[in-house]
Amino acid sequence: MKRRAPPLHPDRHSGKPFVSLTGTLLNSEGKPALAGLQWQLFAGQCWAILGPNGSGKSTLIRALCGAAPVQAGEVTHHFLDSEPPGACAEDLIVSVSFDEQHKLLCSDAFFYQARWQSFLGEGQQTLADFLTAQSVLDINPFEILPQPVDTPSFRRRSARVQRLLGLGGLGRRSLTELSNGERRKALIARALLKNPRLLIL
Repeated sequence: MKRRAPPLHPDRHSGKPFVSLTGTLLNSEGKPALAGLQWQLFAGQCWAILGPNGSGKSTLIRALCGAAPVQAGEVTHHFLDSEPPGACAEDLIVSVSFDEQHKLLCSDAFFYQARWQSFLGEGQQTLADFLTAQSVLDINPFEILPQPVDTPSFRRRSARVQRLLGLGGLGRRSLTELSNGERRKALIARALLKNPRLLIL
């Protein structure tokens, strides 16, 4: 692993880390992938995980997200200490990967959603649909909510994120019409709108 940029707040090094992996052995498909890790991430840091194919990069990312088994050690999400009781690390960490982009166009969920929207006469899912609060927060469209989530504040934030990523003016395009780069940006926009504590690209 190589840290690409210095921390935004170097003084935080003297405090508690944001995430730590201590004496960790990670398994990938039942086989040891990484052993003896001693790593700490502090708030404001940006890291790049480098290595050849099969070196354990994806396994490490899954472990950070709480989706990979850990043996002989632990992954500690220290940032949860400042979150409300019951907060879950998996809900506060967002990973944007090539696999996510592939799923966006090839998953059964996308296929059936497109079929359902087509049945309603709405055509395929557009970028604007993809970035609504209901979609970003994975809310069941038939769920009755105590209060609306697609608020003016959320829509302003969504518009700001889209402008930042160069997606302004593309809201009416279907996801299948976007280029690979634009779909990647759409996934990053969606990730940012979830307000993650940790963003993995």
